[in-house]
Amino acid sequence: MPGSAPCRRLGGVRDRPHGGYGSQERTATIVNVMSAMDQGAIYRGIRVRITALVRELPELKLGCVAPATPEWRVRDLVAHLAGGTADIVAGNLADVASDDWTSAQVEARRDISIGDVLDEWARCSAIVEPMIAGFDPLMRAMLLTDAVTHEHDLRGALGAAGERRSDAVAYAFRGVAGGVGRQRGETGALRIRHEAGETVVGTGEPTATVQTTRFEVVRAAVGRRSFDQIDAWDWEGDSQRETVGATPSRKVTLPSVDFRLHDRRRMQPWDDDHTSPPRRSAMRCSEC
Repeated sequence: MPGSAPCRRLGGVRDRPHGGYGSQERTATIVNVMSAMDQGAIYRGIRVRITALVRELPELKLGCVAPATPEWRVRDLVAHLAGGTADIVAGNLADVASDDWTSAQVEARRDISIGDVLDEWARCSAIVEPMIAGFDPLMRAMLLTDAVTHEHDLRGALGAAGERRSDAVAYAFRGVAGGVGRQRGETGALRIRHEAGETVVGTGEPTATVQTTRFEVVRAAVGRRSFDQIDAWDWEGDSQRETVGATPSRKVTLPSVDFRLHDRRRMQPWDDDHTSPPRRSAMRCSEC
């Protein structure tokens, strides 16, 4: 109950809810948000939102390169997502998350209309979505984090920012925040103050505090923010930015496993709000 118990540690993640930045904190025991969420509904929400964004787009827009994934166009991102569910239905998982696996998804749909690709995604998802809660935890984390990552890659490419406080972002944040805590090692925990409260990740007492959003933490952890962009967050103490941002050569660590997002060579820092162009000298993006 509020005020009666300290924050509960959940896989190295401790939460304190509050009403927003600068509001008075109130202590509470938090249930494991990741297990309480309806993962199938989260994925369905991502799919429905992406479908609404792209179904009526002209071919010129579909052919635009997505700056956060500079080897893929908008239509290629959708092809990959549809292909992922098709491969799950077909049991084609031997090379899951590899470059060859994802490239084959895109190539197989290169000459198919976006409407047909979206219809295929919906058909396969009708089978996959009810199964997601029963997936291996790593497979589930990969599927949902990958999907919400590409939702915002698409939004950045189309100048359609939004849904940054969605249940999908909240789910992804819980996973990547635990990984950030693990990567801090013995140097002390990190306190993250965000729009939904406060989350402490890592071991020991906090040796650094950052005020940002859960969306920003997720985008950094999947390689869409440069170290300069991470440094620009509101920090107190040692940021150890390398524990927050992913690079093409470094794995993202979830609470119990090492998890390499697919096709990291396609990762590029970008400003999701298009306030600055991508810089090849930086490793990530900023507002998408």
